Amino acid sequence: MTVREAISKIKASMKEVSGDTILSNRLVYSHLVSSLQLLLERNKWRSFSTGEYKRIETELINLAEVSCVPIDCMVCRAKIGTPVVGKSGPLIGVVGSDDLFKTFSVTTPYQYQKKVQIDPYGLYAFYENGYIYLSECIPCIKVGMIEDATQSEGCGVLDTVFNIPGYLEDSLFKMTVQNLGMFLQKPLDITQNTNPNG
Repeated sequence: MTVREAISKIKASMKEVSGDTILSNRLVYSHLVSSLQLLLERNKWRSFSTGEYKRIETELINLAEVSCVPIDCMVCRAKIGTPVVGKSGPLIGVVGSDDLFKTFSVTTPYQYQKKVQIDPYGLYAFYENGYIYLSECIPCIKVGMIEDATQSEGCGVLDTVFNIPGYLEDSLFKMTVQNLGMFLQKPLDITQNTNPNG
């Protein structure tokens, strides 16, 4: 489904398809994205339990040269793309070895620095600028995350693909219509009709 189709579905359900509507495409799209982020954060463990993992090769790098985190050590990193960012941070559920025997606890860069100092044998990871950084180097990792499908390149935002998990589609449209309903409230008519027939 494209962004244009999602917006038209919302407007059609609200019966706001005429040219003089107060609901612009930008307004509807911003409410769609914010509602999707909220629903994905609420249902993130259901999304991760479907077993859809990305298998990614890692590379060994010097963290002091490429990251803002002030640690001078060699770590592994893997390019994972852009996850959906919720209120609690990037929605990355599972980071582990290929057989998921070793799983990494995903933290913030600040927490990573503190936890590695406290527990140097713990398995920790953090996300920064499209990469996941690991405290222990393994050649291949599996990552379970929700990719941000709302990122668009160029001018044609309406024609980009708007990925909505199937189990969230109805909830997303209901929530967006409910959020946009406040923009369509009719003003209260305080004059009384003198005509008893009308």
